[in-house]
Amino acid sequence: MPHCLEPGHVLDIIFHNDPSSDSMKIPPNAIIAADKITKYLLISRSKSDKSRYLARAGFRLSEPYSLEKAIRELVASVDAVEDTTDVYGTDYNVRGELLGPSGMRLPVVVVWVRQADGQFRLVTVKPDKEKRS
Repeated sequence: MPHCLEPGHVLDIIFHNDPSSDSMKIPPNAIIAADKITKYLLISRSKSDKSRYLARAGFRLSEPYSLEKAIRELVASVDAVEDTTDVYGTDYNVRGELLGPSGMRLPVVVVWVRQADGQFRLVTVKPDKEKRS
């Protein structure tokens, strides 16, 4: 797996559970922009709408922190898998289930980008069509 940081850099220890394996966790300090939740994921959109799917589990614009909390809980428990690299950085996918306020579990893919400076940022949350109920 390619690294943006120099080998042995302190942040490499945070990103990887085992330096000899390709598995990794998204770090707890990864950026989830408030606007990503309140102006994108929880807003009804004519194209690429995520809000209706997320609402099935009780995620609402009136309580945006519940979605952030569920995302952080998921990525803390499931390994990220490297996907593609482009001018913005390297994308990582985390597949699992978000536990919503209603108690319902939603199968999702949470997409992150690791930028050139090593910082992870949330890109999107989308239904996991392979496991969608």
